[in-house]
Amino acid sequence: MIERLAALNTTAMRGPVPIGSTLLQRPTDSAKRFVIGGVVAVAAVGLLIGAISSLVRWLGLPAADGPGLVHAQRTQAMMATVGLGVLGVVALMIAGWILVGHLLQLRRIHRLYRFAVANELAFAREQSGQHIDGPAFSVSGNFREHSPLVRGQVDGSAFELGEYQVRHVSAQHVGSGRGSRTRDARRTRFTYLSIHVGVALPTVRLQARRAPRLRSADTLPRWRGDESLERAFVVRGDDARLDRLAEPRLRTALLAHADRHHVELHGSRVTLLTGSGAYADEQLLAALLEAGDAIAPAVHTAFS
Repeated sequence: MIERLAALNTTAMRGPVPIGSTLLQRPTDSAKRFVIGGVVAVAAVGLLIGAISSLVRWLGLPAADGPGLVHAQRTQAMMATVGLGVLGVVALMIAGWILVGHLLQLRRIHRLYRFAVANELAFAREQSGQHIDGPAFSVSGNFREHSPLVRGQVDGSAFELGEYQVRHVSAQHVGSGRGSRTRDARRTRFTYLSIHVGVALPTVRLQARRAPRLRSADTLPRWRGDESLERAFVVRGDDARLDRLAEPRLRTALLAHADRHHVELHGSRVTLLTGSGAYADEQLLAALLEAGDAIAPAVHTAFS
């Protein structure tokens, strides 16, 4: 049995990632990304070739002493060169964002898979819907997904580590006879560590002032019961037991990790939240696990 989260082996994430086999694990998604990225890349190359051709034409024109046909031709060639060049560079950047972003996401997923295997944790590549409650998980949107995630037990308590995102996909009417256009907007995305502590907790959100900002759906009132916590967090909750946040052990644990992690209490779970992709970064993951070791037991003691 794992006695401490920090005892989990994070070094297993190191090493090269086999891109070929990783791509085959999500063939449909990979094929779609590469088709779209490839089309945009081809368009970018065409635009850049057009810019180079226009540049050659521009440089080949004689110098213009004043207004006239040659001056107009040079101006036209210059504008075409700049316009095509800018569009080509932008298209190339979009293609790179689509292709490289997908490869980096697959790399992060594979690194968490290695972590799960090395520590004998249950691994899931993706799980649609929302199965953890709390203000950060309840942001409005019509598509919710945990991807990837691992589950295990620490000192007899269940925990889950993963990435969560909410998107809103909608169809917008373009015009008469022109159909509709699909709009896909990401509402939130973050790494989380959720630990079951076995006691009933109030719903509380401690938004760390120095951690990456995350969107939440809470309408909880502001709590101002402890000056030191107030300096590090924006604390929201309306339960009579919120004064227990100021108990020395819990306050110390919260303040020690306020620079990187938001904290939510809900139901019987303590959930730590941080920036997207942290689950695949060895140092950020180690810091998240260490914070869980400090905060979850302190919450259990304070609210028992």
